[in-house]
Amino acid sequence: MSLIGFDLAPRLCGWAAGSGEGVPEAGCIKLSDHGKDDGALGKLGAQFQAGVMSLHRRFPASHWICERPLLMPHDARWTLMRTYGLTCLLATIAEKLGVAFCFVDYDEAKIELAGTRKASKADMVFVAEKLGVALPPTKGDGREDAADATAVWKVGVRLFAPQYLKRLDQALYSTRGGLI
Repeated sequence: MSLIGFDLAPRLCGWAAGSGEGVPEAGCIKLSDHGKDDGALGKLGAQFQAGVMSLHRRFPASHWICERPLLMPHDARWTLMRTYGLTCLLATIAEKLGVAFCFVDYDEAKIELAGTRKASKADMVFVAEKLGVALPPTKGDGREDAADATAVWKVGVRLFAPQYLKRLDQALYSTRGGLI
């Protein structure tokens, strides 16, 4: 069994991949801004699909876990279209490939990795690195997105490969038994 966790966004799509036996590999699919004309959404989707297929060839996973889209009241219509479009496209690709697909909530992922739904982006990066995940070097490279994808991936381990969860949790907990 192999899992890929995804954190989707219109510019940087974080991912974390692995079986759960050890720490996952993590990274980011960077998407170009194709503008806001009628063809831009298709170009974005084609670029995203190419990135996902490359990732799938590298890590042929049996399960994909995706953070449910988190939309803010201030999000522009174009952001909503791109976010929902990427989410739908990922589910469609999974269906075509025969990969099991599920969503997890943002809070569930934060709690799974950092122990609290109030964890900041910096907290998520800190805890992912404490787990031993090599994240991209900068925010612009998708550092925070890869950390969030690691949290989503860890939910996948709990759901689909729980035999590995104890070892991952031991790597996260300090001698006092608390996270971050």
